Amino acid sequence: MKNNIIIFYFFLFNNFLLANDLIRGGGLNYCGYLINTVNQHSQYSGMWKQWITGFISGYNTDNSKAYLLHLEGDAIFYAVKERCEKKPEDKVYEATLWVIKNK
Repeated sequence: MKNNIIIFYFFLFNNFLLANDLIRGGGLNYCGYLINTVNQHSQYSGMWKQWITGFISGYNTDNSKAYLLHLEGDAIFYAVKERCEKKPEDKVYEATLWVIKNK
């Protein structure tokens, strides 16, 4: 029984690490952190805009798609911020993927 628990935690931990290998930078933060940093220091919105724009560019390149090209960078940021306000427990990359698929 003890061995089964150890094996279960090994696979659970390994899957968590593999997911984080695909995402880098600010996107690993929780949405609540994005909201707090922007509310406390508005100049940080530029940092988040850069990460979100880069993530979408990489997503488009990897998928040979053209998601959100009809939106300006500010509109994309505010869409992600709005999603983060609704779901502060999500990661920023999850909110960004939601915007990609729903805007």
